[in-house]
Amino acid sequence: TGDLDIPGLESSLGEIVNRHEVLRSVILEEEGQAYQQVLAPDGWSLSRHDAAGLEGEALQDYIEGLISRRFDLSADHMLRCDLLQVGEGEYILVLVLHHIASDGWSTGIIIGELVELYDAYLAGRAAELPELGVQYADYALWQRSYLSGAVLEEKLSYWQEQLTGVETLNLPTDYVRPAVQSTQGALLSFELGSELSAGLQSLSQQHGVTLFMTLLSAFKVLLMRYSGQSDICVGSPVAGRMQQEVEGLVGFFINTLALRSDLSGDPSFTELLGRVRETTLSAYEHQDVPFEKVVERVVKHRDMSRSPLFDVKFALHNLPERQQIYLGEDLQIVMNEFEQKTAQLSMSFDIVELVDFLSVTVTYCTDLYTSETIDRLFGHYRRILGSVLVSPDQPVSQLEMLSDAERDQLV
Repeated sequence: TGDLDIPGLESSLGEIVNRHEVLRSVILEEEGQAYQQVLAPDGWSLSRHDAAGLEGEALQDYIEGLISRRFDLSADHMLRCDLLQVGEGEYILVLVLHHIASDGWSTGIIIGELVELYDAYLAGRAAELPELGVQYADYALWQRSYLSGAVLEEKLSYWQEQLTGVETLNLPTDYVRPAVQSTQGALLSFELGSELSAGLQSLSQQHGVTLFMTLLSAFKVLLMRYSGQSDICVGSPVAGRMQQEVEGLVGFFINTLALRSDLSGDPSFTELLGRVRETTLSAYEHQDVPFEKVVERVVKHRDMSRSPLFDVKFALHNLPERQQIYLGEDLQIVMNEFEQKTAQLSMSFDIVELVDFLSVTVTYCTDLYTSETIDRLFGHYRRILGSVLVSPDQPVSQLEMLSDAERDQLV
């Protein structure tokens, strides 16, 4: 919102694509072998649209059309930007990044560089951005060289030992699971209030574990109670930027860890915390093996109706509070929430640690679950967390999960 210098915006975004080669890398093929090729700089452009007559649902549908356009990996830049003018001094900038070339961390890099480049353009000065000593292709070559031979075999053997024979998590669903995994999805947002959040922080410190480990342990209790199984494996993402040189690079560095826990024997919650802590720390030591390599080693038979090794994801994000962003002195950027219609897994819990509370987003497959089921499931998770604070030494099967209304209904 404000007085936008469109050539300045296009120049700034184009410079980001020039700086980060991964955004202009295409995948070509020769005799069945895929390889990367970096397109020449200065070939990127901003698409402009007059959307003055669009509003409400019509505007949302138009934006959805821009977002859902397919990428041609052999020809397209991996960052696509469409600028919609919706009124005098009012614009919507739709940025679409292909996940092959970016992750959540990359988004922050792009926004930070955009602010500096646009300000420099308006001021007629050189942008003050750090020089990029390496590019994503350098990292890819290093990773391929490092993760080979004895190093790769040792790390893969660890994951094979950890994950061989892992049970498929069979949570009850509202609808019959499709024969081929569905990506139709939606999300619901919840909060864990300040009192509960502070209590969980305190409990974690008392037992020498991180908040993530406490939240994950309670989540595994929830899955055990829902499935009746004691072998619980969930996926959890890690940033994957373990080298200082790649912290400022746009690229896909994120990796996924399969965290498996044994809840047999009805352990106390504190005992379970110890098990989860040990498993998680050990997984972090072996986190640099790409998840697809782990799948190749461990999974012998693929089930097309679900993801391999796990079908539920759990993550805790430590994100800074979102500040107001300005380009120049008076052009304000506001992040626009957009309805999500896809789900990579059956269910994903993403928790964001804010100053006074924990914000929770549950993404779920709409071909498996209704929103009412997800709402009830989150209510059960919140009550398990509350029960943990009251009596952490209680066996996990005895932790309170039902609401008063549900208990009365059962009685």
